Amino acid sequence: MGAKISGRSQEWLHWAALAVALLGAAYYVGAFIYIAIARIGYPFALEWLEGGSYTQVQRLLTGQPLYARPDISYVAMIYPPLYYYVSAVFARIMGLSYLPLRLVSLASALGALTVIYLICRREGTGRVPGLLASGLFAATYSLSGAWFDVARIDMLSVFLLLLSIWMLRVQSLRAYVAAGILAALAALTKQTHLISVACISVFLLLSDRRKGPFFVFPFLAAFGLAFLLLNSLYAGWYQFFVFRLALGSGEYVTLSPASSIQTALGFWGNSILLALPIVLLIIVAWLVSSWRTSRDRVTVFFYAAWAIGMIGTSWSVVQVGGYKNDLIPAYAAISILFGLSLQTAQSQLALKPLYLSALLVACAIQFGLLRYPIAALIPTQADLSAGQDLIARVRSQPRDVYIPWHPDLALMAGKQPFASWSPMYQLEGNFGGGDVHESARVKTQFSNAMAQQQFGLIILDQEVNWIWGHPERYYTTSYEPVFSNPNVFWPVTGWATRPTIIMAPNGK
Repeated sequence: MGAKISGRSQEWLHWAALAVALLGAAYYVGAFIYIAIARIGYPFALEWLEGGSYTQVQRLLTGQPLYARPDISYVAMIYPPLYYYVSAVFARIMGLSYLPLRLVSLASALGALTVIYLICRREGTGRVPGLLASGLFAATYSLSGAWFDVARIDMLSVFLLLLSIWMLRVQSLRAYVAAGILAALAALTKQTHLISVACISVFLLLSDRRKGPFFVFPFLAAFGLAFLLLNSLYAGWYQFFVFRLALGSGEYVTLSPASSIQTALGFWGNSILLALPIVLLIIVAWLVSSWRTSRDRVTVFFYAAWAIGMIGTSWSVVQVGGYKNDLIPAYAAISILFGLSLQTAQSQLALKPLYLSALLVACAIQFGLLRYPIAALIPTQADLSAGQDLIARVRSQPRDVYIPWHPDLALMAGKQPFASWSPMYQLEGNFGGGDVHESARVKTQFSNAMAQQQFGLIILDQEVNWIWGHPERYYTTSYEPVFSNPNVFWPVTGWATRPTIIMAPNGK
């Protein structure tokens, strides 16, 4: 085949294939940045649980405890505090809105893209494999729920863990110490990263007994000290929410083996095997080639151990309440493996330009398979107007308004927020844990509030039996819709839910 195509033509084909592949990577980086900038100032939630982040940052700004005994006014989310602390610093400077919270996520996402490139370069890849690896991670933006820039904990935690991996590959003792501290910070942002850190720690202790402890001990010291300080600061409620709640005394959700396998195949099959087939083939070829040719197996095992940990971290996507954002760590690991595998393939195919061109074309095809619509991820002017009208309506009420799915709306209207539905659902044990006694106590508080008609309005997303206190006994559902337009104020990612039901006190 090579004899039929001149050397000049082969060179032209190579550069054309390279340009197409790099353009594919650049497109997804640009698309992500465009979407993030277009919606970063949107004053309402892009994803419905952003409201929980908004509420927690507001508590920090007003001097209220982030973790406290659950009551009718507030039930904390089950995540560690670092993202909320960092966001609160920016919110104190810029004022409370979604903008500073999303800025933290956007900066973390851009940092993650950069560190993926730097990790690849650290391992000796050329610029092209590093750029394509970063581009692949950007291309998984839609696969992971368009989550990189929302006001949630995920991107900061992934960025910190990627920084930790980069520091480990510097391989000095000081870098190991810094990597351990960064890994602790990642786990103090999202505790599921403890799985990834555990895999890395086991590998380091087995592969290098001299250096390994310089990562493990700083991690344990930083994470342990933070646990003690936070648990003391919040009178034990930090441990209750961040660690104990998922293993509490509530009623557990049981998943049969068949349903678990079906869920896993649905998420992992569609989100990885079917979404990234070319990437996975290239990675498998790299692993087989590296093993057979006795290349630096320590490096291969290091990234394999880390990837297993990141995939383990992402495994929560198949659990009750999991969503596509849980796949972000897995996509980050796959992107780095992709960059490393491309470097090996590029080296082996250097003397076969047609095959190298075919590899680059395959990468371009993979990027093409990941295309997604952009407009659907950006709220419209109609969404903005609908939200503003709802805020005005809530503000005009002389009494408290209970909005269990959106406590941020109450805050925006200058009202007292009340406990959000998701952490209450967690407290009750519907995501696989909980605490019977605390949930019963808060339910009693809501029952009393409903009986006394404490709320001037109740605005619900779902049916009445989804919330506590039996409001149907003391409130009447209005026939008037919350929004006249059925297409406005839906979140652009996550669970598709919005206010749909208004309840007013009986006799009013």
